[in-house]
Amino acid sequence: MLKKLLISISLLVIVVAALVLWPTAGYDITQVHPSLRELATPYQSVNTGYYLDGGSIGITIIDRDARRLELALPVSSERGRSYPKLFIGATHSSKTGAVEVAFSEDSRRMLISVIEHHRTSTDSSEIALVSLRGSPCDYAHICGHAAVSFCQRLTR
Repeated sequence: MLKKLLISISLLVIVVAALVLWPTAGYDITQVHPSLRELATPYQSVNTGYYLDGGSIGITIIDRDARRLELALPVSSERGRSYPKLFIGATHSSKTGAVEVAFSEDSRRMLISVIEHHRTSTDSSEIALVSLRGSPCDYAHICGHAAVSFCQRLTR
């Protein structure tokens, strides 16, 4: 009995470690859209919004020099649920100022990396990461936040 318990706990620890330490894909900065590439790091803030139009994502980045860049990734149902387009100038593709630009895989990976490194529990960054990347690590973060919130409610 004790042996089975130790094996189960060991497997659980390995799975949790794998989920938390899941690597992110790298990107070639020279292949990233110029509007993103020109932002000065470290960023002052990165805010992510999730629209209830099916799942469009809006991102606002304020760089070191207080330059503001608004991005929109409208959800598409063409290949399942995907984000094949990028708009710059607004946080939703239907808003004034939104201009569609080329959306390379490297730009996508950079956005994922930026959201991941600036994720907070006060915006939609967790949902955006699940939608854009969907790695086990993203699901583990959401489950962890849900568990913490549940425990906090129980102790009130």
